[in-house]
Amino acid sequence: MLVSLELMSRLRDVIDALSDRVSKLEDYKLKALETRLGNDAPPASAQMVLRMLVLRELQSRAETR
Repeated sequence: MLVSLELMSRLRDVIDALSDRVSKLEDYKLKALETRLGNDAPPASAQMVLRMLVLRELQSRAETR
C-alpha cells in the first residue's frame, strides 16, 4: 500500500509538470498565432485555431507511441 501511495504521488507530480508544460506550449502557440494573424483576427478565432493545433499535436504524439 505504501508503494502505491508513493507511486500515485509521483504520478501526480509528473502529471502536474506535464500540465504546466502544455500550458506554456499553448501560451507560446497562441502568441505565435496572434503574431501571424495580426490584430485583424478576433480572439475567438485564434483560440479555436490554437485548440485545433494543440489537438493535432497531441494526436500525432499519441500515434508515434
